Amino acid sequence: MADNTLSESLGTVPQLAVSGQTQTHRLQRLAWPVILFLVWRLSFELISLWAASLPHTLHIPTTPYQPPDLDFWADRLQGVWSHWDGEWFLYISQTGYLPGDFSTPYFPLYPILLRVTSVLTLGNYLLAAALLNNLFALLVFGLLYELIRHTYRHRVAVRSLVMLAVFPASFFLIATYSESLFLALALGAFLAARKYSNWAVVGLLVGLAAVTRNIGILLLVPLGWEWLSQNHQNLLEKTGQSWRLRLRWTALPLLPTAFLVIIPVVTYTSWLVFQWINFANPFSFVSAVSQPAWQRHSAWPWQTLATVVAIFRGEPYPRLPDSFNFECGVVAVVLPVFVLACYQTRRKQMPVSFLLFFGIALLVPLSAPNLDDPLLSFPRYIMVAFPMYLSLALCRPIVRLGYGLLAGGVLCYQVALFVNWYWVG
Repeated sequence: MADNTLSESLGTVPQLAVSGQTQTHRLQRLAWPVILFLVWRLSFELISLWAASLPHTLHIPTTPYQPPDLDFWADRLQGVWSHWDGEWFLYISQTGYLPGDFSTPYFPLYPILLRVTSVLTLGNYLLAAALLNNLFALLVFGLLYELIRHTYRHRVAVRSLVMLAVFPASFFLIATYSESLFLALALGAFLAARKYSNWAVVGLLVGLAAVTRNIGILLLVPLGWEWLSQNHQNLLEKTGQSWRLRLRWTALPLLPTAFLVIIPVVTYTSWLVFQWINFANPFSFVSAVSQPAWQRHSAWPWQTLATVVAIFRGEPYPRLPDSFNFECGVVAVVLPVFVLACYQTRRKQMPVSFLLFFGIALLVPLSAPNLDDPLLSFPRYIMVAFPMYLSLALCRPIVRLGYGLLAGGVLCYQVALFVNWYWVG
């Protein structure tokens, strides 16, 4: 008995060792997104402090929001990250949506979270925004790493994080904007779909994204494709040489699958009903962007690009902001990367659902140009297209190095402009 007990005890040692090694390996993997996030975040604070000695432009209020009086350190650590559209979110979180203020283009989830978090910060909305956005940005780093690592190796996941970190508009993830919240929800939905096939969670996350950004509801397209790709064996039956649709209901996750569609439709509809009740227009967020404060109109994406080309050829345009050249530079990089992503998808190096999301994130802003600037805010809008970073991570080292050096330099310059009240998108 003693010998058997001893042998059994010794037999558990290798298992414990393997388990310990697995836990250590998992912690090492989790350390990568955290370390990269901390380095990335600290660099922005250093740039913000350095930019304090550079020329500032005048603060031109774009909302009824009244910023608090801040000392130097409070302004550099918190205040500078709430410039421009950040003031809209702070205004909405404190007053709600009011008739005639054209605030409905800013979807409600992020202002609601700001309002709730401000209770914990004793009414300090700037601190609430800083806590929320740093948390969401950290989640973005962690979720992007896990999503890419699930399909690719560790090195590709780390490279993708680096490609995101140096993207010239990545600092909007920590600014008082909804980009980090939306991207965290989108990444979480893709991870829940591809790694866990948990469609109820996917539906919940897409539902939250639908009331965070205007393209949130369109996540149903790539994630619907993901559902089809995972359940196609339950949907098709081969008869001879042809296929026919045949639903095997017992083989499908009916309730979770229903949640995939029902939750986003309910949340999005609730946002439309809110606007209908309060502004007599369920699509107030659409009509508001055509007002003088926004001056956006509908156009085909190729028409927007044709307008940009015409401007470079010397065609007169009413008024172009200083950020136009920066926006054109981002377009000049993103379009080839999208073509590369199409090629990588054809070679089965990238999932089709990733390419679909990339395409949506690219086409939507190009379909709503501004009268003064056809590419207004394009760098910020396209930043959420995470497949772009995967596509770059799969490139040759020389391409990654060139992109990293160029994008990193532009990023530092854009941060210095943004914190000093220059418009950068």
